[in-house]
Amino acid sequence: MNNVLSNVRSRVYRATYIVSAVLFTLMCGLDIARYSVANAATTNLLANPSVESKTNTGIPNSWASNSWGTNTASLTTTSDAHSGTTALSTSLTARQDGDAKWMPDAVAITPGTTYTYTEFYKSTSSSEIDAAYTDASGKVQYVYIGSAAPATSWQQISFTFTAPTGMQSLRIMHILASVGSVTSDDFSLVANTPVTPPVASTIANPSFEESSDGTSPAFWMRGNWGANSATFSYANDGHTGSRSGRIDMTSYVNGDAKWYFTPVTLAAGEYTFNAWYKGTVQPQPVVVYTMNDGSIIYSGMAQPAKANATTWQKYSAVLSVPSDVKNLSVFMMVAQVGWLAVDDYAMNAYAPTGFNQGIVSLTFDDGWQDVYTNGLPLLKKYGFKSTQYILTGSLNTPDYMTTSQVRAFQTQGSEIASHTVNHFDLTTLTASQLSSELTSSQSRLRRLYGNSVATNFASPYGAYNATTVSAIKKYYGSHRSVDTGFNSKDNFNQYNIVVQNIEVTTTNAQVQAWVNKAKADRTWLVLVYHQVENDPATATDTYAVSTANLDAHLAYIKSTGISVQTVQQALTTVKAQL
Repeated sequence: MNNVLSNVRSRVYRATYIVSAVLFTLMCGLDIARYSVANAATTNLLANPSVESKTNTGIPNSWASNSWGTNTASLTTTSDAHSGTTALSTSLTARQDGDAKWMPDAVAITPGTTYTYTEFYKSTSSSEIDAAYTDASGKVQYVYIGSAAPATSWQQISFTFTAPTGMQSLRIMHILASVGSVTSDDFSLVANTPVTPPVASTIANPSFEESSDGTSPAFWMRGNWGANSATFSYANDGHTGSRSGRIDMTSYVNGDAKWYFTPVTLAAGEYTFNAWYKGTVQPQPVVVYTMNDGSIIYSGMAQPAKANATTWQKYSAVLSVPSDVKNLSVFMMVAQVGWLAVDDYAMNAYAPTGFNQGIVSLTFDDGWQDVYTNGLPLLKKYGFKSTQYILTGSLNTPDYMTTSQVRAFQTQGSEIASHTVNHFDLTTLTASQLSSELTSSQSRLRRLYGNSVATNFASPYGAYNATTVSAIKKYYGSHRSVDTGFNSKDNFNQYNIVVQNIEVTTTNAQVQAWVNKAKADRTWLVLVYHQVENDPATATDTYAVSTANLDAHLAYIKSTGISVQTVQQALTTVKAQL
């Protein structure tokens, strides 16, 4: 576990780690508090959701069936139920075109409200969930919600979506459009009531003033591992008051040292984290989440400036608290020779200042060939442009795009941006090596695709520091990290564009929630993709997305009407509003 804390930004594409809660407890000495987030769900809007109530003819009340096209469809009820004695059965034994589906009665909806739909199902073939919206004039708009993979046993699917502007009612449809069968039961459609997070629970002893013995701050703990010499002290110097927590690192090979506060429990939402610091090193802020399932996640936060030995500086960043977090703590990590003092920690509920509209940018790193093979057709399908951060040293090599395949993205309207030549951790390079990686990548892209490309940059592994950012500013108009968050008017930094990272484990519901939040808050959401594989379950790349899931992401984004822009387009849009 200790190794995961070393070089938080440079080891992996996203600075997030999962380890055993038992090991974490042993290291930190924490008494993990139990915590649950308030349930925001409201009443099920669907009548007869378990389809047990039936008419005289055996049809479930408040439900109807429909089929169209050239096919052989059967729409019946069955006693093979998830609960109770009745479920819905849809089957196609032959098909040229068309589909078959069961549908609940339409329900009234509120435009802009987020809804969650769930059902239990099992099936022999793939199917999909669509929404049929009706506006005041009676016009119907059909929107894809999500897909359901074949399942031999009962599975629950869940999709979250936002009702479009102008729509008054909604009817959910589980559509079968291939030979096979689907059995469904126990349906739910709820309007999600937003939970406004309260002011964060108080960090105990945030200014280090309290002590039971005069030698150690109350409610604060020390963490140290690796080959280094770290000394912790309860310093007689503070940003406010007279005390702070100090670390002196006199030798360093690897590992780190940090002060961290007793974990606090927070409602799901976004918070501002503030801390004051001074010293001779550049601290590395990390938030550590204890999840409801007992796992621990470490997530790197935006880097502050190098500490000043004589002047206290304020660090401020926005952190997100997912709904499945029990509690969290934050530490300012020391991983080099020097000293650091910290004081006056605080967390408060955060409400972003939005732009004129929400924006989504679709970014792809490295230039993998399957992004061309599987991703480009989907971008064309939905009429979306992307930003391709190309690794020039891998062009025309196995598994990566050819120069002509990158040109196909440019022709389609996507942006070509730089991701270095060799995908080195830039923070480990000499000044000349750093300059070469930045300039050689840009020069080659411009020779191939014109002088208008490669104006924007993304760091390999998301690794950056003050030195690398200073060098990036000489050649590029922006820097995209892998720090998580949403870009808003009040926290915008074009040289640290924050993102949401897509991994194999990222659910469609999570992506939908990100899109919904960006639209509601009018912020700029940047999604980071890598490989686009037909079967990412067998992939070695943690950051692959399946073709089917990418299709679902783009379909949902399309359904919301949110503006989709390249990074350069979004920069032009938001900078005009600052």
